[in-house]
Amino acid sequence: MKSIIEYRKQIESSHPKPINVIHGEEEYLIKDFIEKLKSKFDVEVLWGDEIAEETLLDKFRVGGLFGERKQRVFVVRRAEDMLKKVKSKDFYTKLAQKLNGNVVFLIFSQKLTTQDLAKEPLATIAKIGDIVEARRLSKDKVKQLVVGRFQKEGKVITPEAIDYLLEHTDYDLMWLKGEVEKLLLLPKKEITLEDVKKLLVTNFQMDVFDFLEAFFTKDLKKALLSLDSAFRSGVQPLQLLAVLDSYALKLYTAKALSEGGRPVEDALSSVGVKHPFQVHNFKRYMQLYSLEDLKALIRGLYFLDFSIKVYFSEPIKSIRNFVIRYLLNAGRTSQQAFQGD
Repeated sequence: MKSIIEYRKQIESSHPKPINVIHGEEEYLIKDFIEKLKSKFDVEVLWGDEIAEETLLDKFRVGGLFGERKQRVFVVRRAEDMLKKVKSKDFYTKLAQKLNGNVVFLIFSQKLTTQDLAKEPLATIAKIGDIVEARRLSKDKVKQLVVGRFQKEGKVITPEAIDYLLEHTDYDLMWLKGEVEKLLLLPKKEITLEDVKKLLVTNFQMDVFDFLEAFFTKDLKKALLSLDSAFRSGVQPLQLLAVLDSYALKLYTAKALSEGGRPVEDALSSVGVKHPFQVHNFKRYMQLYSLEDLKALIRGLYFLDFSIKVYFSEPIKSIRNFVIRYLLNAGRTSQQAFQGD
């Protein structure tokens, strides 16, 4: 099994194997890896629950006009849903033979155990391609990555400043990304503790967590009020979107583990939810949402993120419209209902 950081370096110099598995607890690293693939290959993102077995082979071996094949990479999100429908190990052997140079990455929404990987069809897929794990990074590794980001841009951050930044963002990579990008915009070479204190949104936790509480308890009026307050206080739209996405993924994974027989506290602990107050809140949210609800939410957030970054939709308006649409249609699972404007 390879770490996703090592694997990123590997595909810089060698072509990926036909079918590969990506799993693990660090969603930021998985998202970053997909963005890396998009910069290198022609990538199409698919969803496991939308793939039918009878059309799978044709989908993955699609070529260009007049028989001219264009190499493509297919990223299958929620791959566990696909494997529930297509369990035969022979199918994946046949698929690998018919990919015609195309590559498939099966992205799982949770960490796979040794026992999971020993079962078919994953055992066969492991012989065909690579098993890559997005392991949760240690605090030292997170610190190393953040310091390295500043150094890459020709800047330095003082020891007390980096420690303050990490502690106040709880070493959360999604949150850190937004704060680091803001600090890099400062027209100075050395980032000090005072710089970090000024730029860190002091009311971030209050405003954003008020919003998260309202959103996940389906209180539309309170959600909009706290959302507007967060934006007025300086919270960046993509920063808020990253936190909302992180919550949704943790809820989905914990609920899936819980419904699979894991004790709720154990399931929450496995996704990093350990503080008693946070555990209490997540338990309440898990009771209000089914797995299908959470899957639809995650898919909707993906399309919202895509519309902002690719089609340059106005971020604040798009997020606000998404919140309204989602909470008004809380019982629906249609992806069209949750796409950003």
